[in-house]
Amino acid sequence: MLMLGESVLSIILNPVEDDWIYYCSFFTALVIVQVIQLTHYSSEEFDASNHALSRDVLAGRLWLELMAIFSIALNALGAGLQLLLTR
Repeated sequence: MLMLGESVLSIILNPVEDDWIYYCSFFTALVIVQVIQLTHYSSEEFDASNHALSRDVLAGRLWLELMAIFSIALNALGAGLQLLLTR
């Protein structure tokens, strides 16, 4: 959740240019982040007994490793979108 917030924050805190390409890029970046957020939260397991951390040690470890990779990817996405908007 923190990484998604950072992505949105990095998109919003850019100097505004009066250019239609900037506004198209801005709204496209917001849509990308919102779709990722919707996909992430709709695929979460809410029952504790079915969660990977509760089922098996190996599954829990794999889940933790993949969440670290997911966080790194979200940081890279936020930085990339910010670079796109500053050009």
